[in-house]
Amino acid sequence: THEVEVTVLEAAPQLMMAQLDQESGDMLRTTIGGMGIKVLSNAITTRIVRANGRVTHLEFKDGSSLETDMVVVSAGIRPITEIATASGLTVNKAIVCDDQMRTSDPAIFALGECVEHRGKTYGLVDPIWDMAQVLADVITDTNPDAAYLGSKLGTKLKVMGVELASMGETRSAGPADEVVVYREPKRGIYKKIVVRNDQIAGAILLGEIEAAGTLMQMFMAGSQVPARRA
Repeated sequence: THEVEVTVLEAAPQLMMAQLDQESGDMLRTTIGGMGIKVLSNAITTRIVRANGRVTHLEFKDGSSLETDMVVVSAGIRPITEIATASGLTVNKAIVCDDQMRTSDPAIFALGECVEHRGKTYGLVDPIWDMAQVLADVITDTNPDAAYLGSKLGTKLKVMGVELASMGETRSAGPADEVVVYREPKRGIYKKIVVRNDQIAGAILLGEIEAAGTLMQMFMAGSQVPARRA
């Protein structure tokens, strides 16, 4: 309606790397491409070039460029760890904490998007509530052995008419995992569940997400999946 040409720039090799596997990421790219939106993956912007007060083009790490009149930045988050590093705390991707949210200094605790727990960082609010519950129990001596074991994450989106639901581990962790896939590339439909020990370890629903509510409940509760996977 605004008569503009839109290009989506993705630094990762595919769209929505954290929520989708390679096949569904490619399918999403094809779907939005059918709407007239171009996608450039592995596109790392190094410079926004201006002339006479206006943006003229973007320069990318690989030496290529893209002419444009407008740039909209939609960026994620990065843990702020400078104070922790200066204080001598162990920092990897973020401030490293144990299951009681204790840092490498036993007198200092941390929680939220600045921490790394069991190798993972979280950029969502729900895990913070889980961390806060454990931290409160520990520092008040209500339950010194309270443990944060990680959070199960799921998301449900509807953007530009494209429906998507994703939860848990969307890629198989090994041969013991059972992966069930249904696909209709022409219609942009892709459904996948990763089953581990007869429980849902993760799932992707793209294009048709009517089953998302049921799958999310089973995933969060750790319920046993039916023998008939379909």
